[in-house]
Amino acid sequence: MTPALALTRVQLWALLVGMGGRTKTRRRWSVAVLVSIVVLITAAFSGLYSAGVAQLLVESRSADLVLVIMPAVTALGAVSASAFGVSRSVLGGRDDTLLLAQPIRPSTIALAKLAAVATQNVLLMVVSVLPTGLVCARHVAVPAWYWPALLAGTILLALATTAVSVAIALVFTVAAPRRRGRVVANIAILLVIVAATLALAPGIRHVEDLLLADPTAVRTVLGTWAAVFMALRDLALDGSPRAAGVLLVVGVVPPAAVAWLVSVAYVPLLAGRRDTAPTAHGRGRADLAGLVVRSPFAALLRRETHRFFTSTVYLVNSGFGVVLLLVGAGWLVVTGGFPAEVGSMAQVMGVPLAVLGAAVLVVPVVLTCTTAPSISLEGDRLWILRGAPIAPQLVLAAKGALNVLVVLPALLLAGVVLAVVTGAGLLDGALLLLVGALATVLVAEAGLVTNLRWPVLDAPSDAVVVKQSVSVLVAMVIGCVAGVVLTAVGLLTGRALGATSGLAAMAVAAATLDLLLFMVLRGWGVRAFLRLE
Repeated sequence: MTPALALTRVQLWALLVGMGGRTKTRRRWSVAVLVSIVVLITAAFSGLYSAGVAQLLVESRSADLVLVIMPAVTALGAVSASAFGVSRSVLGGRDDTLLLAQPIRPSTIALAKLAAVATQNVLLMVVSVLPTGLVCARHVAVPAWYWPALLAGTILLALATTAVSVAIALVFTVAAPRRRGRVVANIAILLVIVAATLALAPGIRHVEDLLLADPTAVRTVLGTWAAVFMALRDLALDGSPRAAGVLLVVGVVPPAAVAWLVSVAYVPLLAGRRDTAPTAHGRGRADLAGLVVRSPFAALLRRETHRFFTSTVYLVNSGFGVVLLLVGAGWLVVTGGFPAEVGSMAQVMGVPLAVLGAAVLVVPVVLTCTTAPSISLEGDRLWILRGAPIAPQLVLAAKGALNVLVVLPALLLAGVVLAVVTGAGLLDGALLLLVGALATVLVAEAGLVTNLRWPVLDAPSDAVVVKQSVSVLVAMVIGCVAGVVLTAVGLLTGRALGATSGLAAMAVAAATLDLLLFMVLRGWGVRAFLRLE
């Protein structure tokens, strides 16, 4: 096996095994999680969503457009989810020093890392698009070349998606500040994501309206704004040579250009990412006179805060729920409240609008979990916490407190807006905010439990920990289940006893779960932390 292929296999294995660590037990969990992800993407996202979109299009004989819409959504999600992760897994990782010490050309190392990411994207893209192809084949007569053409076009689109992700990562790596400006830059990136989400919302709503009112007009819109994905449809169903040429150019030229650029810039970029500049007091010399005495908890919380705001992949992925809270609050202010359909649905269900608002508030809260990767991010620095004369409870409390402090400002804003637009009184508004705060604590505690159960202290990069580890995925599932439970409690109680009782029942349920998880962390959690190596 050539060095390039061997390195590609190692890097791909590192991406997958990094989900749950390198022991045999955690490898089994990695495989289980990978299968779960495949099932989730296939059944819950691609299959069901494709079927719903196709059903809207079938009456206008436009069901074939599902082959345009779903691959476009998948590609957009892949780019937004992987761009910042690529900046760490390809353009910087914990294994760089070891790899560069081997008798292998740096360009080979860079291309192997890039190939591993591309392979992962191809697998995910194929898994997502194939169910869409099945849905399309149910409504449209497909030719003999349909499946080979669809598979080939999907692979080319996945390669193009990887090229876009790497290009964004290159720009970020070059432009990102190295020292004090990093926090400002990361917050700016999060604000840009908020602005981009707000800007995309009208376009998405326009396409949804067209799907309901005039599905045939969607073909014109997609042909203009999603021409590359329209080429996938033309290749699979019409066998268009022009579409094949477009996909071949898009799937080969940009990836080849990006691969050449990465191979050339790999070593200079790694050198530039090292914070090697001397301080104002000399290299390696601490300013003892400038030290500030803090309590252990305050020092730990400051340490957690610094890590969160200086790591782009950590901030963007773990703080996306805050983006949804801010975007949702802004949307409600601009539009003047919930759509009329929501009010009608609440009346039909007999549910108070304030309870429905609390259920809406819980959704972005359960998607904001900074604790699920926080212990794994300690990596080989865990011995610092283990060796310090600090109680484990204090370490866990600081990690949980960060989650609450990150969510609380946006939660207060969104909660006040929801209280106003739902017509909640002072008591109901306070209960609505209390439900959101207790749900935040619940998510923080659940993330600590999952990360103590499935720590990954030897991942090749922080991106693998934040984006792919078992603890993050399980914490997200627990948060979603808890959100469903709280919503069900609120809806059932609110319909029977009114808004105040429904919100109070949600708060009691959340507080009960908080207390149970607190007891787990106080006992088992402390012992699990002391066993970490």
